[in-house]
Amino acid sequence: MATILDRLREALAPDYHVEQELAKGGMGIVFRAREVLLDRPVAIKVIRPELATARAADKFLREARILANLRHPNVVPVHRAGEADGFFYYVMEFIEGNTLADRLQHGPLRHSEALKLGRDLLDALETVHSVGVVHRDIKPSNILLIDGRAVLTDFGIAKPSVDPSTLTASPGRVVGTVGYMPPEQAFGWEVTSRTDLFAAAAVIYEAYTGRRWGDQMPDRRPDWSGIPGSVAPILRRALTWQPDERWPDAASFRRKLWKTRTRRYRRRTFLLTAGGLVAGAVAAILVSGSDRREDTDAAILPFEAATGIDSAWAQRLTELAEQSLGRSMTLTGWHEAEEFWRSRGS
Repeated sequence: MATILDRLREALAPDYHVEQELAKGGMGIVFRAREVLLDRPVAIKVIRPELATARAADKFLREARILANLRHPNVVPVHRAGEADGFFYYVMEFIEGNTLADRLQHGPLRHSEALKLGRDLLDALETVHSVGVVHRDIKPSNILLIDGRAVLTDFGIAKPSVDPSTLTASPGRVVGTVGYMPPEQAFGWEVTSRTDLFAAAAVIYEAYTGRRWGDQMPDRRPDWSGIPGSVAPILRRALTWQPDERWPDAASFRRKLWKTRTRRYRRRTFLLTAGGLVAGAVAAILVSGSDRREDTDAAILPFEAATGIDSAWAQRLTELAEQSLGRSMTLTGWHEAEEFWRSRGS
């Protein structure tokens, strides 16, 4: 008996040479293939034959249309859709890479990687939501990682978004993945773009910590260890149970999250500038006194942090000044300073 792979090969020849199965989901199967005319690898998604009803075909075609109308580097593009010998299919760009779920099996991402992932994911969702679509299945296995870029895939259960003001409490069929869906989705109520923001925050949380957000809710208090202090309140707002208390849109969420990266650069710039000024001042003293005294001594007393300034900055200023001058000249306190100058007859 011919397999699905054999039948698909025959159905799509001679335009495509179907090579192997890549993944299988609830409704569809994805195959790797080669587009013969352009000689390029592609991914072809088909509805599982046993589920190929008229309603399923309509949903499948809607998914293809959604993707075909999205032009974004963080969303997998669709080239073509059709039906051949009973197979409903669409052709996507082939992206060779692991999923975020695969990557997280080796532990959480570094801070910079998690931040970049969050930016890419929210950037993609900003475009998705701008055309009135809610993904409804944001999770690590639906995010591909390729050359440091996150690409959102699998719009199989995506649907048009609704106005938050029209939300109802009438339960319907629950669609999505447990552990990543907020209450309104879990109870089968209407979803909005803020539903995706909750799921995106859960994914970002998992990228930072290696822990699934859904595994600790609602019985236990959330564990924020592993999340930078500047990032935690941003994720906390996106993960609130009430949709209207979350970020208003993906763009606001993304801008606030990405802005956290600039804080350490501002701190580094301050330290380098201040350290350079201190070193320059000491160097000027040494140079100006060189014509009066052949052996001039100088020392840097430890800086004290003023109110509202991280105490670590003071220590770094001293270290940077030393590095700039190329010599160690730090004293640990005023009593040592007095001994320093007394030993030199000052």
